[in-house]
Amino acid sequence: DGGLVEMVPAGLARRLGADIVIGVDVSGPLPRRPPATVLHIMVAVSTLQPGGPQRLAEDADLVLAPGVDEYAFWELSRMPEFEEAGRVAAEQALPLIRALIAAAAARRDWERLTAGEAS
Repeated sequence: DGGLVEMVPAGLARRLGADIVIGVDVSGPLPRRPPATVLHIMVAVSTLQPGGPQRLAEDADLVLAPGVDEYAFWELSRMPEFEEAGRVAAEQALPLIRALIAAAAARRDWERLTAGEAS
């Protein structure tokens, strides 16, 4: 939703039926570089939503936090660094992601099995 209601709509993903929800939190501290435009200021203010990180932790099965704190999030010229930080965070989490996938598959199998017994 662009951060107007939730920075990362993990709860919405869950309500829409996602078996596994992985959130990516790139909020970190406020950027070291001051915002240069009104848009930058609006984006910076949107990261100050109260309870955002806690809500994400409650709604997601896993929250990745790529190391992007040294950059201002409006520095789109840094997209390669953002992508690399995301790739590194995801690769580090692969064992847990695989375990979440296996657990979700086992849960679906169990639900099918027990639904068959109930009928």
